[in-house]
Amino acid sequence: MPRNDDWVRVTGRVYNFIEGWPARNCTCVRVFYTLDADYVDDPCFLTQLAWSFLFLRPSRSESADQAQARAIFHSETELVERRRLPRRLTYGVPVYVQDVRAPLDYFYDGFDRYDQNKALIACEVETVEDGRLEALPLRPGDAARWQRERIDLVGRRGVRTHALRVQANPLLFKPGTCDLPGLVLISFERDLPNRTTYLAELAERMYPLKDHSPRTRDEAGVADILSASDTGAAYHRRRKLPLGFTGGPIVYACDFWFHRPYLRGGFLTDADEMLPCVAEPGDTGGIEHAPAES
Repeated sequence: MPRNDDWVRVTGRVYNFIEGWPARNCTCVRVFYTLDADYVDDPCFLTQLAWSFLFLRPSRSESADQAQARAIFHSETELVERRRLPRRLTYGVPVYVQDVRAPLDYFYDGFDRYDQNKALIACEVETVEDGRLEALPLRPGDAARWQRERIDLVGRRGVRTHALRVQANPLLFKPGTCDLPGLVLISFERDLPNRTTYLAELAERMYPLKDHSPRTRDEAGVADILSASDTGAAYHRRRKLPLGFTGGPIVYACDFWFHRPYLRGGFLTDADEMLPCVAEPGDTGGIEHAPAES
């Protein structure tokens, strides 16, 4: 429990480790978090922000807000006091960046800042102006708890269904510790006959478009989806396949994070074609890998 009323417990999202550390089994990390009661422990919200912030780069199209956020995240001085990010980049929710020192065993072995659960860290924050940030020890099952919270958050407006794997990061076909993304197909059509076979046939028609020029506008749209997935996944991104390609049913291609503990043996096999998930219906919404129903 927080030590007094000036301290609150939050979930933070690690942006990166500060160069020059670790020292004596301790490290310093740059973390962003919110004190907003609706999002203070929301892993989906933090991950959506992460997939904007992790890829901030200087460019001609960079906005003033993006440049300000990039300057904060890339500051060469230790951020002892929290810095607020531009509200237009955080859906209007107050979000802060601050550095925190912590023992190395507060982080998972094989830490990867692109892992949606293992890049989270429990913290306590002093809510007064210029308040301190302190990391909390890693607890067994923290990553599993955050994944369950994702499933619960999406499930409040979503349905349980199955997604068909189109492609996945090659490292997912080997033992490992990091959750990684891929591309899946889902449909919320209730009366879709032979759903698995139909989605599998769509995937078989999609994949050749990675290497062959599209012949129609519909195929060009599908090729663009595959190219975007190859370039980099985006959390909760989905795109509708052209109706001319699907033959009429509404089908979405979704970026999807494979949670290794939900895979047999902890990695993908050719048999892992249909994956249990929860997903919010519609042209936009979340999707999360779920455990198989017993």
